[in-house]
Amino acid sequence: MIKARYGVGAVILGIFTVSPFTPSLLSQAPEFKPVTESVLTNPDPADWLMINRTFNQHRFSPLNQINKNNVGQLRMAWTRGLPAGTQETTPIVYRGIIYMYVPGASVQAVDGTNGDLIWEYQRDYPKGVNPQAARNKNLGIYEDMIYFAAPDGVLIVLDAKRRRKGSGGERGQVRF
Repeated sequence: MIKARYGVGAVILGIFTVSPFTPSLLSQAPEFKPVTESVLTNPDPADWLMINRTFNQHRFSPLNQINKNNVGQLRMAWTRGLPAGTQETTPIVYRGIIYMYVPGASVQAVDGTNGDLIWEYQRDYPKGVNPQAARNKNLGIYEDMIYFAAPDGVLIVLDAKRRRKGSGGERGQVRF
């Protein structure tokens, strides 16, 4: 039973399951392709690489598998509960992997075909920083890195291509 506090997160993730992900993308795409400027400028229709999807900020998806004739046939494919806290983030979707900021100020990579956790990055925050109260609007992706602005003023760079369950590999930090 999904508790009410997980409902919003489950609905958000449920929406993303209607994208045409191919089965078992993790086994089909063992090699991570870096996100380049050209990929950001002209993303694959199934990718959502930034808060507005593209630089023109239209938040438009060119996918056409769902239309007014079949929208009523949609069913939930999977759900994933999230910890209690604020969730205001637009997840990044790249080649079937959903990268998302999670309440509690951590980052998860999730298989878009089934909701399985691929990796999670959790950080120990200093006293006085309440990660459950933290807000974050978006993550960034470039080359093979996920950029995460932590609530204690540190920019964390994570290894996006880590394709096994465990903690995301921290590649560096910048304190502001």
